[in-house]
Amino acid sequence: MLGRLQLCVFRQELKGLFPDHLLNEYAEPLLKCLSRQDVVHSVDCSAYEGCTIVHDLGEPIEPTIKYNTIIDAGTIEHVFNLPQFFNNVQSWLEVGGHYIVTHPSNNAPKHGLYQISPDFWISVATPENGFELVELDIHRKGLNTTTRPFRNQNMRFFGLPFYTDLYAILRVTKRVKKFNVRQPMFILPQKGKGSFAKLKKKLVCLPRIYRIAERVYNATKT
Repeated sequence: MLGRLQLCVFRQELKGLFPDHLLNEYAEPLLKCLSRQDVVHSVDCSAYEGCTIVHDLGEPIEPTIKYNTIIDAGTIEHVFNLPQFFNNVQSWLEVGGHYIVTHPSNNAPKHGLYQISPDFWISVATPENGFELVELDIHRKGLNTTTRPFRNQNMRFFGLPFYTDLYAILRVTKRVKKFNVRQPMFILPQKGKGSFAKLKKKLVCLPRIYRIAERVYNATKT
């Protein structure tokens, strides 16, 4: 996991579901139980919370172990060098392994270096970049609108007047040395393949995230 994750839940909510010894301050015991794995490591840029590996994720690393899952509960938006960040993620994960991430996406201007949009994940998680987008959700406390999956889709711009999180799951399909990231709406057609306007008409947007945003926004007014 990226950062040593704490259990940010009320313990009474988990009482009866898990033994008390799994409900520690940090998440390792519970993650070992849920994943049926013997090894759960954490990486952070400092050792003050007792992580397993101390490393700046914006700098290259040569991993000594491969993992089947990386959980990122809000680290990516604090790392400046995102291309190197993803190189590290791919180098740590086995082919077929999963990167599970959640982060603020809207109305958190003082939280991190970036507020990452849905289009970011659609543009990064492509076969060319060695990723498959398994799932992408947009969430607001009390309201949950799920879209699965919208891969390589042209999306209309939208704004949400409240705090929102994004949740994404990526599967590693291969390892690449360099990422080629372009928003789908700005990819020009090849010569002789027609105009960009015609290309846009061929791009399917299922589901249309603009309509999803409208439903979420309207629900907050009632």
